[in-house]
Amino acid sequence: MTKNRKPPVAERLARYPLARDLGGAIGRGVDKLPVGEVTRATIKIKSGEVVAAAAETSAALAAGAGAAVKAGRDGFVATRDEQRHAPSATPAPAPGSTTIEVPAPASLVDQLERLQRLHTQGHLSDDEYAHAKAALLAP
Repeated sequence: MTKNRKPPVAERLARYPLARDLGGAIGRGVDKLPVGEVTRATIKIKSGEVVAAAAETSAALAAGAGAAVKAGRDGFVATRDEQRHAPSATPAPAPGSTTIEVPAPASLVDQLERLQRLHTQGHLSDDEYAHAKAALLAP
């Protein structure tokens, strides 16, 4: 049985210009190390393999992310189209079911009083209180 072998590191790096440049920069740095030639060659090979693997992994992740974005977009468009074509009338509640009343939004005075209460009780700092109050009073 033959083992699946990857192409040589140089060939793998050549597919990705940034990885090729990074591998070259690492190689130039390794040349400056105070180690023997065998050690230098080993470090260059191993670092080239790491850079190639990182480039291949990044490319695979990017391809997968592109597919995920497309699937998400397609799902969004389908849901949006369904909602656009759905009847707009709110269905009547089923007999015997209960409905939930949603309270009306609080008035500005109620919101300011609530902020004051939270500030007085120590739940909001002076800065948080001033910022929230300014946000409420902004036009």
